[in-house]
Amino acid sequence: MRLLIKHFLIAVFLVLVLTFIGASCSKSTSSSNSALVATSEVTIKDMSFSPQNISVSSGTVVTWKNEDTTEHQVISDGDLPDLMSGILEPNDTFSFTFDKSGTFNYHCNIHPSMKGQVSVK
Repeated sequence: MRLLIKHFLIAVFLVLVLTFIGASCSKSTSSSNSALVATSEVTIKDMSFSPQNISVSSGTVVTWKNEDTTEHQVISDGDLPDLMSGILEPNDTFSFTFDKSGTFNYHCNIHPSMKGQVSVK
């Protein structure tokens, strides 16, 4: 009987150790995943932003890529003063991290008729 109890206690101990190790692995995997940042790309081509309207989660990095034959500039309509690229020559990119929720309108400062919107949840 004592031998059976001893084996039972060893089995319980091993299950607890393996559970702890598994939980530790899960925690480290999930924390490394939380360090990853989602990205979303907006293409600038034919004098427009594509897609014109995007929805992203808070913490997402949005990248604009100028695939047009002329220069452009991404600038906030006022809600996010930090959302302002320099002049984007063809093939240049500009990235911005959206950290707060809301709907943010932007335009091309060189071609004001070009407009876009980022909705952050």
